[in-house]
Amino acid sequence: MSKHWRCAVLGTGLVGDWHVKVCSQLPNTTLVAVCDIDPTRAQKSLAKHNLQSIPIFTDQSEMLRKEQFDILHTCTPAAIT
Repeated sequence: MSKHWRCAVLGTGLVGDWHVKVCSQLPNTTLVAVCDIDPTRAQKSLAKHNLQSIPIFTDQSEMLRKEQFDILHTCTPAAIT
């Protein structure tokens, strides 16, 4: 039997939105949480892909404490110095 992967997405902007979509479509994969400093953006991403009952966090530390997942998709902007 294949492993079932539980995924979370950190950042729901342009790239993160794509990860939200793909995680909900891959076999043996479930999106279990999203995190974004803008909860409205996270909600819009979930609604766009008809995903409901997915917890939204604004603090990554809180998400790490409260949710159990196998993979974290980090989709935050790169720091340019």
